[in-house]
Amino acid sequence: MALQRCCKPLCDVPHTDTVPGSSASIALKTNGDAAWVAGINAEARIAFSKQMEATAAITVQDARYVTAQVLAQGADGSYVSSPYITRTPNVYGSITSSFFPTDEFTIDVSAIVTGPMHVINERTITMHRTPWFCDAALQLGYDLHLNDLVELTIAAGVVNVFNAYQSDLESGPLRDASYIYGPLRPRTITLSMSLAWQ
Repeated sequence: MALQRCCKPLCDVPHTDTVPGSSASIALKTNGDAAWVAGINAEARIAFSKQMEATAAITVQDARYVTAQVLAQGADGSYVSSPYITRTPNVYGSITSSFFPTDEFTIDVSAIVTGPMHVINERTITMHRTPWFCDAALQLGYDLHLNDLVELTIAAGVVNVFNAYQSDLESGPLRDASYIYGPLRPRTITLSMSLAWQ
């Protein structure tokens, strides 16, 4: 098991702002005020037996500017300011487990948990706090020894088992293409086959 902590000041942190009064989509990136990040990270790996092992990690942190920064500004003078560094969750973690019921059969279970974070919608000039996400995956694999030299592996699985996906994803020509958060894919079924020569 490993445990780490950090407290790091950051200077001249860049942030992106829109240029008011322009009909074009222009983003201006400038250096903002100082910021700091403090947190703790813990990792553990356990082998319960020859048939089962697991790895887990969790990070708890706080990342913010020393003073609130204007992060987005509209043509009508509206703006969003925040002391929080956007797209930075305060809590996130992962776990991976592998089970080996037989020499040929493998079960892999994994999950990535992401806590709430602040995200800006530059089209509406609003700040949103995202929900918790748990991106879990399951895969079953079976090894077939065709002969002494060739091994065939067949696997089937599900990615994003709980279908944890952004509920307010925008579409259309006027959408904010950068307003994306959470798991990249909705629930997806996967099938794979591989050959290995020894």
